[in-house]
Amino acid sequence: MELPAYHLPRLKNTLLQLWDKLKGFIFRAATIIAGATIVIWFLANFSFSFQMVDANSAESILSVIGNFVKPIFMPLGFASGPDVWKAVVAILTGLMAKEMVVSTMGVLYAPGIEGDPIEDSGASEALIATLATAFSPVVAIAFIAFNLLSVPCMAAVATAHGELRSKKWTAIAIAFWLATAWIVSFLIYNIGTLIFG
Repeated sequence: MELPAYHLPRLKNTLLQLWDKLKGFIFRAATIIAGATIVIWFLANFSFSFQMVDANSAESILSVIGNFVKPIFMPLGFASGPDVWKAVVAILTGLMAKEMVVSTMGVLYAPGIEGDPIEDSGASEALIATLATAFSPVVAIAFIAFNLLSVPCMAAVATAHGELRSKKWTAIAIAFWLATAWIVSFLIYNIGTLIFG
């Protein structure tokens, strides 16, 4: 069997393909992420009666949803403390798209810094400090493991459904992803807590 002759790719072709992929990301994924970030901000700043509340307060729509779901995540370590609902909501948005975990945490954990956050050099350091107090190293690893092993995104679910051609098997695949993520995260948190305290 003969292999085809391999050639170095042309710079023009490489740049055109790169631009095509980048344009697709910017116009599809980035606009979805920006829109979802606005929705998350709205849900974090309004109550169910559509009254504006303090940013990320306990009366916000996201807080109510997060506190309702948090018992599922309490054995994993990242659903403990005063603002447990923030991590839970980040997990829930991550089920739609993993990029949303970062966006959600940026919106919910962002400290109230005056001025333009882009120009304020202390904004990112303040956010990192806030997250360091909210997550111990073991809890952070359990949180990351859950996000990496759970449902990749809704596009992956749609692809799995297309390949499996069955709602039953698609539901089993989703349950498998979630169960695997929960068990691994549970083991990481509990074994890590036993070893490191």
